[in-house]
Amino acid sequence: MACRADNPAFAHASDRTPNQCSDKALTLFLTYKGFHQNLGKGTVEGIRAAFKYLWDNV
Repeated sequence: MACRADNPAFAHASDRTPNQCSDKALTLFLTYKGFHQNLGKGTVEGIRAAFKYLWDNV
C-alpha cells in the first residue's frame, strides 16, 4: 500500500521504530514547521536531528 494519509502505517510514522511512511511523514512535518509556521532553519534542523537520534537509537 502506498504511503498516504489513509495508510494505517502513516498514523504510526513518528513512533520510536520507523516504518515505511516515516520518511515521508517527517518531510511533511518539517515542511509544515518551516514554511507554514515560519520557524527558522535551526529549529527545523533540530527537529530533524531529534528524529534521527530517536530512530538511530532504537
